[in-house]
Amino acid sequence: MSAGSWLFKKIALDPLRADIQRLSEQIGQQLKAHEQTLASINGRIKDHDIELGSHSVRITRLEDHVGIREDKGDSDNED
Repeated sequence: MSAGSWLFKKIALDPLRADIQRLSEQIGQQLKAHEQTLASINGRIKDHDIELGSHSVRITRLEDHVGIREDKGDSDNED
């Protein structure tokens, strides 16, 4: 290895490799944090879906009980 190549490696490439390694670690940490956030959001969405389904069942039962449930195909715009 020539002196110029060795000097270029020490001055330019080694610090660049260190920067790339540091950035890679930071990106990895950010990805983990985002994955955890997305998992939390997904869990909340599932909880809300379950709650919404429960409310929908209750509303349907109430509509059936009171007799106000519309059949599919019925509309308020009948002539």
